[in-house]
Amino acid sequence: MDLEGPTVNLRRLESFVLVAQGESVTGAARRLGFAQSSLSGHLNALEDDLGCSLFLREGRSLRLTEEGRSFLPFALQILTLAEKARKTLDGRPPDRADLHLGIQESFAPRLVPPVLRALRRIRPHASLQVHQAIPATLRGWVRGGDLDAAVLLDLPEEAPQLKVESLRWEPTVFATSPDHPLASRPALLPSDLLRSDLLTSETGAPGRRALDSLRDQLGIPSKGTVIQGLESLVACLRKGLGFALIPRFFVGEELAAGHLATLRWHGPIVPCCLQLITREDRGESRNLKDLLLILRRLRRDRDRKPLLKHHHADTVTDP
Repeated sequence: MDLEGPTVNLRRLESFVLVAQGESVTGAARRLGFAQSSLSGHLNALEDDLGCSLFLREGRSLRLTEEGRSFLPFALQILTLAEKARKTLDGRPPDRADLHLGIQESFAPRLVPPVLRALRRIRPHASLQVHQAIPATLRGWVRGGDLDAAVLLDLPEEAPQLKVESLRWEPTVFATSPDHPLASRPALLPSDLLRSDLLTSETGAPGRRALDSLRDQLGIPSKGTVIQGLESLVACLRKGLGFALIPRFFVGEELAAGHLATLRWHGPIVPCCLQLITREDRGESRNLKDLLLILRRLRRDRDRKPLLKHHHADTVTDP
């Protein structure tokens, strides 16, 4: 009997989940406490076990394949069950007080601090676990019971078994550097959406589905340069490397400071919706009720400071 098998397999899953959720191979290896080559070996062995490729390897970067995206929620569920089993065998009951919140990865760094601060003030003993992913994955985790709730910015979408609350609508704008040639033009034309310097975020990121919807309405094929990571996309805009359709609150400070400029667009407008997702039949503990109350107050946060950079004050109103 291979007594090392189960431990090795769980390590493979942990390696996969960390990298799939955006951790670099170097960072994931450091968190797990072994060499980078060992982590790469775990990923390769897991792909051999499953008989499919989980990542597309582009130089030193890894990007999930369709099979990888499908496998991710199952890997998370297996690791969660394994942890519960460990606690049970140790004589410790599983911690059922934990709150599991999903937040769209693009704006998690801006939203988590004020939400966590507000929760600690009213529920200091509540344990919060934050999971980051794209909207489709977050919906699946809520539906499967892995998350208590999720906050995401996307186009409205009907989802079976899920309760979708619209917190607020967010306008999208075409933005670029003031020095970009398009900035001096009187208007942005539909034909400009065929330019090679149109920058698009990765599938599932804020603004990407809005852009895809806009191009579908206009009958324009998908073109442009894909930039993974919202911060990288904004950095490229500031350097004058292109223009992009992006939710306004992500570039509000850059626009106010004159680092970016909006382009005049007279075509259809496709706003995004900040949404709170919960499962229709899920019960609510007192901890969860208070967390949902904090999240619903984002509806009243008209200045959007939690989603902008360089604001350290609490902008989610505490009860």
